Amino acid sequence: MTKNLIIVESPNKIDKIQAYLNDAFKKNEFKVIASVGHVRDLRKYGTKMGLGIDLDLMEPMYEPIRSKKEIIDNIKKEVIKSEVIYLATDPDREGEAIAWHITQILPNDLLKEKKFYRINFNEITKDAILHALKHRGDLNKNLINSQEARRMLDRIIGFRLSYITNKKLRASSAGRVKSSVLKLIMDRENEIKNFKKDFWWTIEAKFDKNKVLINSDNLFKEINYLKENQAIKVKKELTSEFIFEKDQKSETIILAPQPLEMSSYLMAAYNMYGLSNKQATAASQMLYEKGLITYPRTDSQRISSKKFISDTKKFLIEIFGERYYSGLRRSKKEQKIAAQDAHEALRPTDLRVRSFKLNTPEYTLMERKAYDVIWKITAKSFLKDGINLIVKNLYDNNNHKFVLKETIYKFLGFRIIDKDSYEKESVIPAQTKIIIETKNINVKEHSTQPPARYNQSSIIRKMKEEGIGRPSTYSTTTSGLVKYGYIEKQKGILVPTDIGNETNKLLLSNFSEFINEKYTATMETELDEIADGKLLKGKFLIDFWKEFNPKVQFVDETVQVKLPEYLDEKCPLDGGQLVYKRSKYGKFIGCENYPNCKYVRKIEVRDKFEPILIEQKCPKCKTGDLVIRRSKFGNYFISCTNFPKCKFIMENKEADPIIKKFIPNNKK
Repeated sequence: MTKNLIIVESPNKIDKIQAYLNDAFKKNEFKVIASVGHVRDLRKYGTKMGLGIDLDLMEPMYEPIRSKKEIIDNIKKEVIKSEVIYLATDPDREGEAIAWHITQILPNDLLKEKKFYRINFNEITKDAILHALKHRGDLNKNLINSQEARRMLDRIIGFRLSYITNKKLRASSAGRVKSSVLKLIMDRENEIKNFKKDFWWTIEAKFDKNKVLINSDNLFKEINYLKENQAIKVKKELTSEFIFEKDQKSETIILAPQPLEMSSYLMAAYNMYGLSNKQATAASQMLYEKGLITYPRTDSQRISSKKFISDTKKFLIEIFGERYYSGLRRSKKEQKIAAQDAHEALRPTDLRVRSFKLNTPEYTLMERKAYDVIWKITAKSFLKDGINLIVKNLYDNNNHKFVLKETIYKFLGFRIIDKDSYEKESVIPAQTKIIIETKNINVKEHSTQPPARYNQSSIIRKMKEEGIGRPSTYSTTTSGLVKYGYIEKQKGILVPTDIGNETNKLLLSNFSEFINEKYTATMETELDEIADGKLLKGKFLIDFWKEFNPKVQFVDETVQVKLPEYLDEKCPLDGGQLVYKRSKYGKFIGCENYPNCKYVRKIEVRDKFEPILIEQKCPKCKTGDLVIRRSKFGNYFISCTNFPKCKFIMENKEADPIIKKFIPNNKK
């Protein structure tokens, strides 16, 4: 008979934790088993609307997960054989709920007969586990209520909105956070579509490889000409001689990064190594289970382990010297938004374990990359800020001023982690005269650019800014939108699909108050308040249901949506219905079962199309005329007759009314 039983979530933790316990106690005093995640969930069948919720009492209706029968039976068997049971599921709300569900699958007599304790550890190390056993406690009912409220809320919104999107659009599922993020992606797409460029011109003189003199005023500020002929006029007045007049020096502080939490880790993993959110999340979980990093699903940037701080200080000073070591700085913004619990930051359990030590078969390439991200940023957070010296030299050319800018690393600070060489502290003296051939003095056109589409890093930054989602949902949100065909990943960029656009329109026009960023962030705040014991779970859910359900019923009964344009033709790959779709390249034919079926084909345009003159001069080259053309994809657009010499293309917003005037039946 085992005296002490420890139940964790993942089987991958068992061997390491068991080894630590065997080393610290008698060999058979502890046994470690795993629940393999949740053991119960909301019922799907035999309940009103399939929600698994008693809507009169607003209480959940749980059932054991069928696929977990053997695991549940084993837990019961091991509990019977033990005296003390330690619930060591993950240290967050989800883990707290899993621990509680484990107690709920046990008979009442066992609950009364045995002793149950909750233990938490943020890292799988011997010290952390022994500390957790010493500071054992009870389950936190507030955290359980918060997780339960989130699960019920997500089930209600997910099932009810999915019912609407499926009925009206034959679309896949919709969800609380996914719908808000889809809206963010579509908002950005509309910004890009409606963007109007502004143009300006500068005069630049290139010399000595990458050095450039830029036309400026006497105060070193670059001059932007709003008309090209203004810049051309100045260029004609220039000679080949640039005479030095004066310089200006200033210092810029480059701040060292803060310790990582889940969102900043995912962004860094993408930016440094191109890891998708899904890859980075999976890799961090494995590193945690192998004892190399702290619990990854954290919202905290706090490092409180005195041993870790002491060991890190000694290690970094030994490598880089006192000159670079700063010590841990307190975050200026201690996560007022989205602060789940008093977790540790995401960091290595021991910074002395360098990334190259993971170059063994035990670790995958993804795990090695993920660890390198975590190691580098944690190390940088203990080092000093960098200092850049900005040197501006002012030159005169026939009473026209030009500035030459140089940036010098005066002090690398934390950047020494990425550098093999040390900083340059000497400034190269300015040349008294620079001779540049006039052919290397050019008028350069510039234009404002539309905002970039989101990638997997920038969408998380936006979610974080808006207070949407939590560490456990950052990864699954974008992967879910891709899975259901609402967005596509094109070279890492998140691009909405036809069905994503139509779904967003339907939800925005009928449920805007429930999917906007502010509402979703407010929901997250209220879930935090439940976790803090400041808000009752029942009141939160009842208030939401009273507001949400009537809207769903109204939309179900009254709203008619134009269905996608289907062809009278089946998909040759899976038998699904073929449908007209639209991408950034224009209209095409695809399968309704995308993304499960990837069949696509072009719409053939057989008849020849002659460009239509619209009697307008090209605003860019001033000599060509504007004409309506048709692309190989069947889309109409307006461009210059001087193409390809002049590459002007009119923005869609301006072109569409003109095209409709000349081609009234155009639907492309």
